Amino acid sequence: MGTQTRRRSMVALLSILLTSFAVSGCFSFGKEELPEAGMEQSKAREWLDKHRDEEERHTFQQRSFSPEEYVRLADGILENRYWLHDGWEEVKLPSDLTWKEDPFNNRSWQLYLHNMIFLEYLTEAYRHTGEEKYLNRGKDLVADWVEGNPYDDPATEMSWHDHGTAVRLMNFVRFFEVWRLSGDKDDAFAAVILGSIQEHADRLASEAFYNDNNNHGIIQSKSLLQTGVLFPELPGSKKWVKQAQTRLTQQVEADVAPDGVHREHSPYYHLFVLKSLLDIREFEEAHDFSVGKTFDERIEKMVDVITYLFKPDQTMPILGDSANNIDLKEEELKPFPEALYSFTQGKKGKKPKKVDRIFKEGGYAIFRSDWADGDRFEDTVHLAFTSAFHSRAHKQADELSFELYGYGQDWIVDSGKYNYKRDDPFREYMMSVRAHNTIGVDGEEPDLSLVNAYGSGISKGKTGEGYAWVEASHQLYDGVTITRRLVYLKPDILLVRDRIQSNQSHRYTQYFHLAPGIEAEGRAKHMTARGQGGAVLEIRQLDPVDQMEIVEGEKDPVQGWVSYRTNQKEPNPVLQYEKQGTDVTFTTVLHLRPPGKPDISEVSIGKGEKGEAVFRVRKGDLTHELKLD
Repeated sequence: MGTQTRRRSMVALLSILLTSFAVSGCFSFGKEELPEAGMEQSKAREWLDKHRDEEERHTFQQRSFSPEEYVRLADGILENRYWLHDGWEEVKLPSDLTWKEDPFNNRSWQLYLHNMIFLEYLTEAYRHTGEEKYLNRGKDLVADWVEGNPYDDPATEMSWHDHGTAVRLMNFVRFFEVWRLSGDKDDAFAAVILGSIQEHADRLASEAFYNDNNNHGIIQSKSLLQTGVLFPELPGSKKWVKQAQTRLTQQVEADVAPDGVHREHSPYYHLFVLKSLLDIREFEEAHDFSVGKTFDERIEKMVDVITYLFKPDQTMPILGDSANNIDLKEEELKPFPEALYSFTQGKKGKKPKKVDRIFKEGGYAIFRSDWADGDRFEDTVHLAFTSAFHSRAHKQADELSFELYGYGQDWIVDSGKYNYKRDDPFREYMMSVRAHNTIGVDGEEPDLSLVNAYGSGISKGKTGEGYAWVEASHQLYDGVTITRRLVYLKPDILLVRDRIQSNQSHRYTQYFHLAPGIEAEGRAKHMTARGQGGAVLEIRQLDPVDQMEIVEGEKDPVQGWVSYRTNQKEPNPVLQYEKQGTDVTFTTVLHLRPPGKPDISEVSIGKGEKGEAVFRVRKGDLTHELKLD
């Protein structure tokens, strides 16, 4: 059933749409009878006539490309060249799509094909050029998808994926909103797309189809809300609006910790969900209604978190399933002056009152040297630490991991997401404990069974003038308790104190993943890592270790790789320190010194008056002394 030579007539397609669709239980969403789908042409014409004089209404936009980029991408679609996401290159597809295409053997790519993000390219290209060829191509693709993907006999398992269905409906609605103002009198197409919009909304409203286990539910509710508000004549629309508002309130309460951290263990998904909620709030304002007080309060707190997650170089930490890019527009943060300041590197907005934050409930601690102004902003030292196990959603084996940035570059990095291909050895690696800046035990993986959820996290911490510290622990290895304390002595000294307790002897490995391009040399006791521009990271082990090695870019087993963007990876050096024992400690001092600055002159662990371990470090005329126990 191709978009060119094998597309059925609109009249024949309408006969399919006017048939009752019943949920068949595919994709394990259960069986549930839904209202009859489809729309008669006369009803479609009645709807169009009623709204003929309305201006374009506010709808959700998925991407934020320039007009020129939208036109370029849309021209590609006219030539059957599809670019769906920066994780995959542009690919030539047949002119007659079967909707089973999968050139990369990747479910995520198929998801993007079926959410029909390319409709937005065509929509925006028409908006900016007025050329009808873009709308005509969009009409063909919409009709062809509807014909080729009935719910009870779809082309692929991704055709009616819960997340993809919600995004496709938003793309249908935005395309329809622009098309209806174009002057095209194609009643048959109007009936096809309005009938499909009705069916999509009915699916999303179905409790059997709704996924409240992760961010997919928020996107489903966002899409359902828009459809109910913009199409009040459709059967069930009032119910859709109320249902979406209730679900959104319930889900932000469940998915966003009271301190504002999104509970999917990923700065990237925190930003993704926040952006969706900001879209909804803008939609509220445009259509004069409100989801509710709780919804708005959680948005404010999520913005507070993102203010500190933004790194000084306008990227994001790649903790958990994250990429480092920030898909956010400056104007979206104008109502939030402190977040705007952080996002624009101090050029706009208002300097945040606090420098360091510990989000204990959500599981992040974020420290920085200061809020620098002007050209010094990118030189700020930034530390992001994670310890939380809320669910399996985007959870990696990264308890107690952290990232370190300073003087315009990354120094210690986490692994990132890479992709979601379950059988990809690099994806398996990114999920593993050895891909993170943490402690591994006996070369095994920690137990991330849900029975262990909420059994780890940040226990305490404090911020003050010139310092900040945080402590967290977990018991994700049977019979082993691992506790990490990070102490940041501003602006350039970081103490990492790991205490491991067990009744049995184990082999423990402490990992530090240096950023690509960092060159490390030295001995286990004192390594020197050199970056760009003359900055240096000195790494000292104050407790003896049994052995140490540097691994980079290994493929069997995989070790020493980082992924900043989807399906992109590059080698990076990893420092691996090992110790055997029952109760052991690693006491590591990181001194990140800018170009031309001397190293610390003295560092040691001694005993205090009561026999407790005391850390002492001297830099110039200043001596710091900290109790470690």
